Amino acid sequence: MKFRLTFLSFALLSCCGVVRSQQIGQQISQTQTHNGYDYSIKVSDEDLAGTPSWNPEKTDAAPLALRKAIKIARANLKRFAPDSTDKWDIENVNLHQMGENKWLYEVSFYCFLAKCPGANVGFTLYVKMDGTIVEPEKTVARKQ
Repeated sequence: MKFRLTFLSFALLSCCGVVRSQQIGQQISQTQTHNGYDYSIKVSDEDLAGTPSWNPEKTDAAPLALRKAIKIARANLKRFAPDSTDKWDIENVNLHQMGENKWLYEVSFYCFLAKCPGANVGFTLYVKMDGTIVEPEKTVARKQ
């Protein structure tokens, strides 16, 4: 009887360990087109390994304040979409958990037709909790 309990406990621990390791790995992958270029963003939980940890259930303040993340995203937006980004509004901000206690802001900007005649355009940047962005890879857009 003692052998069965030990074996059963070992089997349960082994099973649960495998399931947990499959759930840990996360990735965000996105490509957006602007002014004839594709901007590809790929981020995995490993990319955030050197960033500050945060547990919102234990601490109110994130390592990087929302306002600061938006300021960083807007400053970097000018690098990728320099055409009148002062007219662009924040469309939304999302907070993504990537791995255990690692978080990332997704800041999306949009230029509405009334402000940017001829085209409705948007651009999204990802800001890490250390105040850096996930650098998009820039390539010439493929013709459709």
